[in-house]
Amino acid sequence: MKRKYYTLLICLAGIALLTACDGEKMKRKFHAAAKVVAEHKNSAGSGKEDGEEAEKQEGGTKSGAFVDPSITPAQNKALDRENPWFARDFRMELTAQTMGGKVNVEIQKSGKVLYYHFWNNSGNAEMLILLDEGEYKLYQISTKNKVAQLTGTSDLDYYTFFCNRIGGAYGIVHTARKEDNKKAKQDDTIIRTETQESVNVEDERWGGFDCEKITRVTETESDLGVGMKALGGLLGNKGDMDGVMKDMKKIKQTYITWIDKASGAVVHRYYKMDGGTGMGTFAEQMQPQPSVALLTFSPDPSLIPTSLEGYKLVQ
Repeated sequence: MKRKYYTLLICLAGIALLTACDGEKMKRKFHAAAKVVAEHKNSAGSGKEDGEEAEKQEGGTKSGAFVDPSITPAQNKALDRENPWFARDFRMELTAQTMGGKVNVEIQKSGKVLYYHFWNNSGNAEMLILLDEGEYKLYQISTKNKVAQLTGTSDLDYYTFFCNRIGGAYGIVHTARKEDNKKAKQDDTIIRTETQESVNVEDERWGGFDCEKITRVTETESDLGVGMKALGGLLGNKGDMDGVMKDMKKIKQTYITWIDKASGAVVHRYYKMDGGTGMGTFAEQMQPQPSVALLTFSPDPSLIPTSLEGYKLVQ
């Protein structure tokens, strides 16, 4: 279970170069740094190939793909592609943190119509998706002005379409992630890392929902390898690179997911990163973190337009 961090190395080298030199001097140092990276990569090449071949022979997986010892009942419902909760008529109301901002969301499916409305202080958008057989048609509508504009079509299956367009963006659908509680350790010429992951599942009520709460904690500790230290000395700013790596040395990520037992819908998420300096705040902002206020499978069709009747089609 090895990871190669050559991309990270290049990024760190770039940061160091920006602070250390410019012009022709930068070019010379960059070429020298690239040569060091290439030498270390080539020296580790045969080991990498052997390791990958061994993984194939043993039926193993690459680092980051963990194997689940079991799937819990709520997760089983959440991962049901044949009969997902969002294939039934439903109405969901939620708030979500995504892309650094908070947004209010309404989603309702009634028959062959899927209505999707989101808004915040910056504005709002209403979408009406006609789920006829074959191609789905996506319209941006205004219930206030009674106009509709065709924005696209899709021939994806409904499960994939919903997850890609709505569910994944707001984190309300559960995606299987394999797990392995074993300690993964690597010591190569670039960066030495050690990762420990733990998973805990318990029953807990949240927001009126009877949930299965899944808590996943991943702790990663990294340190400079021989090649990284040599690179820092070559660039002439080893102290700066040591400072960057010190901030990145220990990172702890906590993922908590609440899955409604009755439906399999994700009704709440929490994510926190400790360490990584400013990366932690950025990572937290980019993670979809929904809080569902309402989920009913007996929606009122009068709350949404059920067709384009009465709407003016515009270009």
